[in-house]
Amino acid sequence: MKNRSIITAIASIEILIGLVTISGLSASAIFSFSKKSPAVFIYVIGSAVISASLGIGLLSFKDMFRKLLIFFSGYVILIKIMVFLGILEFTGELVTVISGPAKNAISIIYHAAVIAILHHSTTKALFKQ
Repeated sequence: MKNRSIITAIASIEILIGLVTISGLSASAIFSFSKKSPAVFIYVIGSAVISASLGIGLLSFKDMFRKLLIFFSGYVILIKIMVFLGILEFTGELVTVISGPAKNAISIIYHAAVIAILHHSTTKALFKQ
């Protein structure tokens, strides 16, 4: 039962991340607050849609969504590491309350935890039922 609650919490966080990002970017576009380039805007919106979709799918406890979220989390970690190393740069950030490096570090820790939890044998068993 505890594992199901953890999976539900992860799914809820993914949905929340996606919906908040989509809402914020939509509002910034409508009110012309966005300083993101069109390419970055589309990338971030796409990532937010994927995040929300994976969260919704994870609630169904289908193994495909567990595996896709593991892959997506690995992808996010790779992107954040590339940002830390200066290989990638995203300009025109929407949220300025938390510094970029702090946001990226939190994201890496969260997504690493998601991978560990979703890859654990007891979690895998929940998705096989």
